[in-house]
Amino acid sequence: MFIDDRAELFGAEVYLDYQATVAGRYEEVFDRYEMRTAIAAPDWPLVTVLERDGWRAYYRDENFVVLRAPQE
Repeated sequence: MFIDDRAELFGAEVYLDYQATVAGRYEEVFDRYEMRTAIAAPDWPLVTVLERDGWRAYYRDENFVVLRAPQE
């Protein structure tokens, strides 16, 4: 788990990373934390950006999408 809805527990830096990631600017954050799987709300811009960049949705419903990074 990178961050949940209790942002006050994580501090400003992590929350800014979270905001950037949700908006679709994920590369630096995911690289820093070595993230290879993402769980996001289906309407987040991040989902569209990840799928455009080759990430595959392994689960999708009206609440969540689980994506995995492309194999290298």
